Amino acid sequence: MSLFVKTPYYKQLTEAYENLDVDALYISYLHGPKHIERVLLLGALVAWKESLDRHDTEMLLYACSYHDIGRINDYRDDEHGNRSAEMLKTERFTWLWDSLNSQDQRILLAVIAAHSHSDQDMFRIGQIYQVADENMTRYMKLASCLKDADNLDRVRLHDLDTSRLRHPSSVDLVPFAEALFHKY
Repeated sequence: MSLFVKTPYYKQLTEAYENLDVDALYISYLHGPKHIERVLLLGALVAWKESLDRHDTEMLLYACSYHDIGRINDYRDDEHGNRSAEMLKTERFTWLWDSLNSQDQRILLAVIAAHSHSDQDMFRIGQIYQVADENMTRYMKLASCLKDADNLDRVRLHDLDTSRLRHPSSVDLVPFAEALFHKY
């Protein structure tokens, strides 16, 4: 962790924490602010391990921040990603939309929508959100990173299945995710 603190990813993480609209988050023990804060940290670590550039790290941290705002309960809900993406288009998040070009807006919405669907649906979801063909690989990388960051926090449910993590670097983060949950 001491190496991470010296990276630009750490600075981006602290900015994401400072800018997090906590009042927009779903409030619950399982998917509320503490979950989001852990997923943000795990997302920043995944971005670092996967060598995402500054812009894609920022996109991933936006997705980590608001991926669960569309939740209506703490149970399995494959549609909460779609609802979260729709909620992100509201006036409350104008500050976010003004900072992104139209293609990045589509990518961010698709990443958030895809996080609650199977990996087999990722390409189709990218098409639904009109992610340009030349950005499809980038979108799928960001979606897989969000899925891993979110899944790593499944340690809180005692049902993390490492075979469902998409990146070897995410598997390496499992002991940290467990320690993070026990401390926070």
